[in-house]
Amino acid sequence: MLQDALRETPAYQRILEEGREEGRQALQKELKQQQEALREAAFDVTLRRFPHLVGPAREYAKSVDDLCILTRFVVRMATIPTVEGAEVFLQIMIEESEETK
Repeated sequence: MLQDALRETPAYQRILEEGREEGRQALQKELKQQQEALREAAFDVTLRRFPHLVGPAREYAKSVDDLCILTRFVVRMATIPTVEGAEVFLQIMIEESEETK
């Protein structure tokens, strides 16, 4: 009873909202860190395997925020066996990205 009454107070509601906001900010920060780590991985893999594709790969990775798509990009660039395959894959990813904008 007393607990329910406290939950209804403006002070409790304010503290609750502050906590929620701090949680949202922490999640946003973590998301940004994960995105940046995947972008760096995309750059590193491309640089080591297909140096001539570094520029377009970096630009593509910068334009993508979705962690699943970035992960897919890194894995594929790390496992594509040929330069031609990497060029085709990168072009497809760029085109798909442009279509969804």
